[in-house]
This record gives sequence, C-alpha cells and structure tokens, in this order.
Amino acid sequence: MCEPINEHLQNHDYLVENRFTTADVVTGGVLLWALKLGMMKDESPAKAYLTKLMERPAFQRADEPLYAPLAY
Repeated sequence: MCEPINEHLQNHDYLVENRFTTADVVTGGVLLWALKLGMMKDESPAKAYLTKLMERPAFQRADEPLYAPLAY
C-alpha cells in the first residue's frame, strides 16, 4: 500500500510541490494508523516521512489528547 508513497518520497520531502500541505496531514494520519497496526516496514521512506511529521510541534500538540492513549 505504501509503495507509491515510498517512490515519491525518495526524491521529495512532502507530497505536493515539495511543501507541507493538507495532503501531508491526511496521509500522515493514515500512515500513523498503519504504523500502530504494524503494517509499516521499519526502514522505508514512508516511515521516515511519518517520523518527520510526528516531530512537528502542531502534531505533538494534537497527538497528546487524540493518540496518546493508543500505544505506538
């Protein structure tokens, strides 16, 4: 499922015009659930991308009440 994303992220930091957009927010949410369900490979561009998104301060603020009760 992540192969098209992995291919794109090999040469880009973000999904649209290489800048952070709503597409990254939505895709990051889906990838987060894939990670939680054990569906992501440990070493992949998609996982590195998700890690980068998770480091954003806004993600961390939103993550606490929504995702903190769920184990990563």
